[in-house]
This record gives sequence, C-alpha cells and structure tokens, in this order.
Amino acid sequence: MPVAVATGIDPTLYFASTDRSVPWGVSEYDYTGGIKGEPIEVIQGPYTGLPLPAHAEVVIEGECHPGEVIDEGPFGEWMGYYANLGLSPVPEPVIRVKAIYHRNDPILTCAIQVYPLQNILRGLV
Repeated sequence: MPVAVATGIDPTLYFASTDRSVPWGVSEYDYTGGIKGEPIEVIQGPYTGLPLPAHAEVVIEGECHPGEVIDEGPFGEWMGYYANLGLSPVPEPVIRVKAIYHRNDPILTCAIQVYPLQNILRGLV
C-alpha cells in the first residue's frame, strides 16, 4: 500500500488532516482549499503516485504492508505523559521508505515531546 508522510506543511492542511469532523471520503486537500478560499497546490508523488503537498518542507514516500509492525517507543507526549501503554513499547506499522524529498534548510513546525512550553517558562515543571 503506497503511503506518504509530509511535515512542515500549511497549518490549515495540518488542521484538516487531524480534524475528525472531516467526513470520510472527503479530501483533506479539498477541505483545506475550502477553508482558505483557494486550491492547495499538490504534485503527483514520483514513487507512489499519491498527491503530495507541493510546499511541504519534507515528504517521505514509501510502502506499508498490512500486518507488518514493529515495537516502537516509549515516546513522551507534549503534555508530559507517555502515550499508548505508558513506558511499554507498542506495535506500530512499518513504512518501507522509497524516497525522501526536502527543501534546503527546511523549517519544521513540530511540537517537541516535553511539557508545554508555557509550563517550562513559568517554572511549573
């Protein structure tokens, strides 16, 4: 099964990709374009053929095979706790990476796996 992972994407697209109110079968690209009032530019993935956000900072293309999992974690969440089974590794799907595309000096909009920044700055941790 072809898969693509994009990071450093438009915040509206990130929101749409995690919003559970987007109906099944509705393209997150179309949904985001509706919010922004203009289409989201995509390119066809050279390996997977999937639509990829044209302005993403990093995109990984690959394959996932049903049932192929590997133990992962534990990883801390930004709220200061450990997800899934606490401190135990959990089986997660494997992505067989086939291609990586990136901008020079990409800017990644990511949440770090620690307590919320405002708590650190206030000395609440």
